[in-house]
Amino acid sequence: MRPKTIMLFEQLYLLAILVEVVRIALQWQLAASAPADVWIRIAAVVISLALVLLASRARKRIAGIVLAALFVIGLPTVATVFQAGLDTASKAFIVVQVVLQAAAILLFFAPASRAWYAGR
Repeated sequence: MRPKTIMLFEQLYLLAILVEVVRIALQWQLAASAPADVWIRIAAVVISLALVLLASRARKRIAGIVLAALFVIGLPTVATVFQAGLDTASKAFIVVQVVLQAAAILLFFAPASRAWYAGR
């Protein structure tokens, strides 16, 4: 049986993905001028979803490590949230997303999670 930390990891990360889907939907009209950006964001959602499910359901530890690496690589871009030109709703969505992802990744590396991946 999966430990509670893995179940919470999955739930929090899926919630972060849902926040991104809502953000994409709310900005759909705005994104019409740059359709490539929309498709990149949709691809990122699909890849994230696959990695979360591989990590939490298929017990593939490498998928969680890839998610953590992508999160760390993407952190510097979060600074763009505070630049002018972004509406308040977008800023709030991004901050919520980052907090959810950070909490999920911490749970992924919790001792109970590590023991589950090690088969103990």
